Amino acid sequence: MIERHEVRTTQESTIFDVLAAQASTRSAWQLGATAVGATINAGFFLRHAGTQWLGLAFVAVGIYGAWGLVEAEAARRNRIAPRSLIVSGALGVGRAVAIGVGVTAVLASAAMFMAAAIGNWNH
Repeated sequence: MIERHEVRTTQESTIFDVLAAQASTRSAWQLGATAVGATINAGFFLRHAGTQWLGLAFVAVGIYGAWGLVEAEAARRNRIAPRSLIVSGALGVGRAVAIGVGVTAVLASAAMFMAAAIGNWNH
């Protein structure tokens, strides 16, 4: 059964705010399974010509899972312990890498899908 979680957003919410709110409603197990499963699927689709756009979409989904885990760990550490400079730096790097790779994968996936759709449309 799929559980439904309501995520509240505002007019000023960005896509990152919405994704963070959605990820915060998931357990670490769900986020980890998303990251691992999507990465495995990405490996399959990136190897075959014509499906790289789908593989990149799975990369973005896997990054969402990894980013959710980083955010959950950051929130947990903020609640229970003073912040260590090394841990704060590592979490910051994890966030930056996840956002950079995720956004790049989404944009590349969309561009490759459009190229495939338009290129194959004109026969």
